[in-house]
Amino acid sequence: MVDEWLGDLRSLRGLKRSTIRSHSEAVRAFCHFVTDPLHEWSTTCEERFGTHPVQVVREWNTAVHVQDNEADAKKRAFTKAELHAFFAHCDDEVARIRAFGRKGWLPAFRDTTLFKTA
Repeated sequence: MVDEWLGDLRSLRGLKRSTIRSHSEAVRAFCHFVTDPLHEWSTTCEERFGTHPVQVVREWNTAVHVQDNEADAKKRAFTKAELHAFFAHCDDEVARIRAFGRKGWLPAFRDTTLFKTA
């Protein structure tokens, strides 16, 4: 059923590979907790339901992490030149707002500083 659910998420709902891996890891972690002898859930389930939980997420039925970056190609990091141009634009905006004597240059300066810090 896990295979069908993960396949449904990918083919019918169109979720990204990284999202499916995240879902499968959540199920794996829950199953690990439930089957851990330390918590005695297996014994409790056997007594109450006549069966016990098992780990259903294995390396052969889950998506593996094969790339360093799985993000959409459109969502890439800025190049150094792009960052320089962005920071220069921010500085120019602060100077422009302040030159007109308008309110808002201080928040613009704050934002510029935060962008550069981040």
